[in-house]
Formats: sequence, structure tokens, C-alpha cells
Amino acid sequence: MRKKINFILQHFDRLDWSLYAVTFGTFCLSIVSFINFNASLKSFIVPIGMLAIFTGFLSFVFFYRVCTFLSITDAKYLYLIHAFISISLGLSMIFNLFTNIPVATFLITLWLIINTLIHLAITLLVEKNTLKNGIIERVLSGACLILAIAININGLTKYIHVPILIGFYLLLSSLILLITYILPNYKKIKDNTLS
Repeated sequence: MRKKINFILQHFDRLDWSLYAVTFGTFCLSIVSFINFNASLKSFIVPIGMLAIFTGFLSFVFFYRVCTFLSITDAKYLYLIHAFISISLGLSMIFNLFTNIPVATFLITLWLIINTLIHLAITLLVEKNTLKNGIIERVLSGACLILAIAININGLTKYIHVPILIGFYLLLSSLILLITYILPNYKKIKDNTLS
């Protein structure tokens, strides 16, 4: 039991807790959006804005980590661009709380699409540099992109509630974070601890 607790503490010490917080927050927000599927889009502006800000700060952490520890120089600028875009769109979502719904829908959709495209580009760069096969990440990113575009299609949102589309997007996004960042680091740390 003591070895297990030491392993967990070492794992949290080696990997930033902010990655776990964003992944867990994204997963919880997806569950909340599934539960509140009849809610309006206006009730999701602040949580998605907060998630965008936290994701932006997480990208700053990744930018620092890529610059300091890894040799992948192509991805570091994408993390920096993603951080600035996420924080600025998140702040504009939160401060435009009392504006009209089309502006909020546009801001949410814009952030979801940019978030997906940048993570897809980072996945492709990591694949190119590490020769890792990221088919699952590409499929999940493609599904996220389709869901983000589907939020703005009025004919579709009459039959499928927007919170359900947002919930599926956030669920797939948390799976992408889990597969891309958490599981490989967990396996690497576990192998280093056992050896």
C-alpha cells in the first residue's frame, strides 16, 4: 500500500496536476451537459469560457515543457498560439455573457474548432517526430471537428439539443487528452518506477 501511495505521489510530482484538472473538468462538464440537455446555450457560456481559459494556461505549461525538456520544436509555437487564442476567446465568452445568443454560439464554435484543429496539428507533428501511430487521436479529432461544426447548423439543432453536441465534443476532447498526454506519461513513469 505504501509503494502504491509513493507511486501516485511521484506520478503527480512528475506530471503537472493541471493536466489532470483540465481532463477531469472537461469530463465533468460533458456529464453536466448530458444531464442538462434541455438547457439553453447561454447557460454553457461561462463554463466553456472557463474551460477555454484553463486549456490556454495548460498550453502555456506544455509550451514551457516542450521548450525545456523535449526536442520537438515545431509543436511549441502551436502551443503558444493555442494558449493566446484560448485565453482571449475564453475571456470574451465570459465577458459577453449578457449579449445575444448568435455571438455566444459563434465564440463557442470558433473556440471548439480552433481547439480541435490545433490539437490535430500537434498530434500530426508528434506522429512525424516520434513515429507514433495516432490513428485514434485523428479519428477523435475528426469527430470533434464535425460536432463543433454541427453546433451552428440550425436544421440539426432542432432535432439534437446543443448541450448534447457540446457534451459529446467535451467527452471526446477529454478522451483525446487522456490518450495523447496522460496514458503515455503514466506508462513512462510506471516503467521508470519499476526499473
